[in-house]
Amino acid sequence: MKKNFKFINIFVIVVLLFTIASCTYEKTPNTESNHIVKYENINITDFNQMLEVAIDKASYSSVAIIASKGGIFSTSSLGSGVVIGKNGTNYYALTNRHVIEFERTDPYKTNVKVFFSANENDYVDGTVLVYDKQVDIAVIGFTTTKNISIATISNQDTINKGSICFAYGSPYDLSYFGTATLGIVSYESRVFIDEMYNSNTEVENLYIQHDAAINSGNSGGGLFDIYGNLVGINTLKLVGDDNEIDGIGFAIPIEVIKGLTNFNKYFVEN
Repeated sequence: MKKNFKFINIFVIVVLLFTIASCTYEKTPNTESNHIVKYENINITDFNQMLEVAIDKASYSSVAIIASKGGIFSTSSLGSGVVIGKNGTNYYALTNRHVIEFERTDPYKTNVKVFFSANENDYVDGTVLVYDKQVDIAVIGFTTTKNISIATISNQDTINKGSICFAYGSPYDLSYFGTATLGIVSYESRVFIDEMYNSNTEVENLYIQHDAAINSGNSGGGLFDIYGNLVGINTLKLVGDDNEIDGIGFAIPIEVIKGLTNFNKYFVEN
């Protein structure tokens, strides 16, 4: 009797263990399966090729800009630009207002040269067509028979924290023309208090925060998404008292720029 009882106990325990094991078996593969389905198609080689294509695409619509003012105390500044429209052989490129503005000088009278490569002789003269006093942005017009591409504008709704992005421009000088740096969107809608141009009035401006490396000369250059579409225009980065703070750069969202008075009309291709 005790032996049979012991046998029954053992039998019950075995059945319970089998049942528990079966439950565990059913649960784990489903969880793992969902995880695998989500990530199984990621291939580092494909990702690398996709990024190469995106950067190549961005390169055909990117230019360098050197602005200068004449006079006894002549000075100049280097920036970058992105072509966003054309009308025949007339092209329109975005850049930052601070690239083409000089103290006590009318920005419309600034001398502008638009460069297509690191060759210091590969340029055409440009003209300041419009600039905004609240947002640090301007449009440069130039004429060329070169076949320049128009940047594809990104759908801003696809830009989220963690989205892959890259900056494209010409930091420091023409020697670094066409430099690409990779990063992510750190914060998609950062609000800063800025001052209006030539005014003490404070205004709120919206920026995309990202960690793609940008430096002097990147101003006015593009921030692009993983598909090579234009997301924003790089304009500033945080700096400390003694050195630069890495990984905190800012771009003006392209949708903000398109919404400015007299700017949207340059996003055309005729």
